[in-house]
Amino acid sequence: MLRNGSSGQEVEKLQRGLKYIGFKPGPIDGIFGPKTDAAVRAFQEHAKLAVDGIVGPKTLGALQKALDDMARKTQKQVTSASSSGSYMPPEQYMSKDDDDKRK
Repeated sequence: MLRNGSSGQEVEKLQRGLKYIGFKPGPIDGIFGPKTDAAVRAFQEHAKLAVDGIVGPKTLGALQKALDDMARKTQKQVTSASSSGSYMPPEQYMSKDDDDKRK
Protein backbone atom coordinates (compact mmCIF):
# COMPACT_ATOMS: atom_id res chain seq x y z
CA MET A 1 0.00 0.00 0.00
CA LEU A 2 1.10 3.50 -0.79
CA ARG A 3 0.08 6.58 1.15
CA ASN A 4 1.18 10.06 2.10
CA GLY A 5 4.77 9.73 3.32
CA SER A 6 5.63 6.73 1.10
CA SER A 7 8.52 7.05 -1.33
CA GLY A 8 10.38 5.11 -3.96
CA GLN A 9 9.95 3.63 -7.42
CA GLU A 10 6.39 2.45 -6.81
CA VAL A 11 5.36 6.01 -5.92
CA GLU A 12 7.09 7.29 -9.05
CA LYS A 13 5.13 4.74 -11.15
CA LEU A 14 1.93 5.87 -9.42
CA GLN A 15 2.72 9.51 -10.18
CA ARG A 16 3.44 8.72 -13.84
CA GLY A 17 0.20 6.77 -14.12
CA LEU A 18 -1.87 9.53 -12.54
CA LYS A 19 -0.28 12.11 -14.81
CA TYR A 20 -0.84 9.97 -17.90
CA ILE A 21 -4.58 9.72 -17.26
CA GLY A 22 -4.94 13.43 -16.55
CA PHE A 23 -4.53 13.88 -12.81
CA LYS A 24 -1.87 16.21 -11.44
CA PRO A 25 0.40 14.53 -8.85
CA GLY A 26 3.00 17.31 -8.86
CA PRO A 27 6.60 16.50 -9.71
CA ILE A 28 7.43 12.91 -10.68
CA ASP A 29 9.90 12.48 -7.85
CA GLY A 30 8.90 9.27 -6.07
CA ILE A 31 7.69 11.16 -2.99
CA PHE A 32 4.04 10.73 -1.99
CA GLY A 33 3.38 14.23 -0.71
CA PRO A 34 0.36 16.55 -0.61
CA LYS A 35 0.01 16.92 -4.41
CA THR A 36 0.17 13.18 -5.02
CA ASP A 37 -2.29 12.68 -2.17
CA ALA A 38 -4.69 15.20 -3.74
CA ALA A 39 -4.35 13.49 -7.16
CA VAL A 40 -5.00 10.06 -5.62
CA ARG A 41 -8.08 11.37 -3.81
CA ALA A 42 -9.37 13.02 -7.00
CA PHE A 43 -8.82 9.79 -8.90
CA GLN A 44 -10.58 7.76 -6.20
CA GLU A 45 -13.56 10.10 -6.34
CA HIS A 46 -13.60 9.92 -10.14
CA ALA A 47 -13.46 6.10 -10.01
CA LYS A 48 -16.21 6.02 -7.37
CA LEU A 49 -13.93 4.42 -4.76
CA ALA A 50 -13.62 5.18 -1.08
CA VAL A 51 -11.72 8.47 -0.92
CA ASP A 52 -9.00 7.87 1.64
CA GLY A 53 -5.76 8.74 -0.18
CA ILE A 54 -4.46 5.19 0.32
CA VAL A 55 -3.41 3.30 -2.80
CA GLY A 56 -4.38 -0.29 -2.08
CA PRO A 57 -5.63 -3.12 -4.30
CA LYS A 58 -8.91 -1.43 -5.32
CA THR A 59 -7.27 1.87 -6.24
CA LEU A 60 -4.42 0.10 -8.04
CA GLY A 61 -6.90 -2.04 -9.99
CA ALA A 62 -8.97 0.99 -10.99
CA LEU A 63 -5.81 2.89 -11.98
CA GLN A 64 -4.59 -0.04 -14.09
CA LYS A 65 -7.97 -0.23 -15.83
CA ALA A 66 -7.89 3.52 -16.51
CA LEU A 67 -4.35 3.21 -17.91
CA ASP A 68 -5.36 0.26 -20.10
CA ASP A 69 -8.38 2.19 -21.38
CA MET A 70 -6.19 5.22 -22.13
CA ALA A 71 -3.63 3.06 -23.93
CA ARG A 72 -6.34 1.50 -26.11
CA LYS A 73 -7.75 4.94 -26.90
CA THR A 74 -4.29 6.28 -27.74
CA GLN A 75 -3.54 3.25 -29.93
CA LYS A 76 -6.74 3.85 -31.89
CA GLN A 77 -5.78 7.50 -32.38
CA VAL A 78 -2.26 6.58 -33.51
CA THR A 79 -3.59 3.98 -35.93
CA SER A 80 -6.12 6.44 -37.32
CA ALA A 81 -3.59 9.28 -37.54
CA SER A 82 -0.91 7.15 -39.18
CA SER A 83 -3.33 6.00 -41.86
CA SER A 84 -4.33 9.61 -42.54
CA GLY A 85 -0.72 10.81 -42.65
CA SER A 86 -1.04 13.09 -39.61
CA TYR A 87 0.81 10.88 -37.11
CA MET A 88 3.45 12.69 -35.06
CA PRO A 89 5.97 10.48 -33.20
CA PRO A 90 6.01 10.87 -29.39
CA GLU A 91 9.44 12.50 -29.31
CA GLN A 92 7.96 15.40 -31.30
CA TYR A 93 5.52 16.39 -28.58
CA MET A 94 7.27 15.38 -25.36
CA SER A 95 7.94 18.18 -22.92
CA LYS A 96 11.48 19.17 -21.97
CA ASP A 97 10.80 17.73 -18.50
CA ASP A 98 10.00 14.32 -20.03
CA ASP A 99 13.06 14.59 -22.30
CA ASP A 100 15.30 15.24 -19.28
CA LYS A 101 13.96 12.11 -17.55
CA ARG A 102 15.08 9.94 -20.49
CA LYS A 103 18.75 11.01 -20.17
